[in-house]
Amino acid sequence: MTVERSSGEAELDDASDLCSPAMTAGGSGSLVGWLRSERLELAATIVLSFAVVLTAWSAFESGKWSGVQAIKFSEAGAARIESARLDTLAGQLTQLDIAVFSDWSAAVSESHHESRCPSHTVRDGWLPERGCRRSGAAPWPG
Repeated sequence: MTVERSSGEAELDDASDLCSPAMTAGGSGSLVGWLRSERLELAATIVLSFAVVLTAWSAFESGKWSGVQAIKFSEAGAARIESARLDTLAGQLTQLDIAVFSDWSAAVSESHHESRCPSHTVRDGWLPERGCRRSGAAPWPG
């Protein structure tokens, strides 16, 4: 038995209507047409469900990788700051080395260097022929 809808379409009342002569005779209300529309709706439902799951998964992955990207940007910023700090320290140590070498050169070139002979062991090893050699210093490498 079929029930008439307000739009004029026939609706199946129960499963016994599927085998009625009107449903098996072909035409718009046929069993084959009904099964086709049911299959089409099922396929559309499956495809849409799959699309919803993929959309949710991609949103989750996007959020997860955005967090990873933020962490990596933070680590890169910290490394950049540390690099700048170490570069500044290297420049300062270079300037200190230059100042010490300049002072040492000035002290060596003075004519009265023996009266200002430092007790620094490195200098004693460098200038044994200048009279600044201490008794326990290593011999001149030359």
